[in-house]
Amino acid sequence: RAQRFQLATLELVLADRVPESFICFGRVTHDDVKVRAGPSPRAELLRTAGAGLDVIVMESSGNWLRVQLPDGSSGWVFKDYVRCELSG
Repeated sequence: RAQRFQLATLELVLADRVPESFICFGRVTHDDVKVRAGPSPRAELLRTAGAGLDVIVMESSGNWLRVQLPDGSSGWVFKDYVRCELSG
């Protein structure tokens, strides 16, 4: 686990996509997970994410997590659909 965390961090550094702070590296656990502009089911839908997608959990607010996606974009997902895999 520690080695995977180090490799994931190195990939972010090389791609110049390191967030200032984050909670953990995570993975989306379900298909068609809605990624929203804010921590609410009424917030604008930005896109959907599929099971197995690696994300960086950047912050939490109630039942919502703000995640950074592999392309560098970010959005909010319901916490039950993301599992922290590696924390720093």
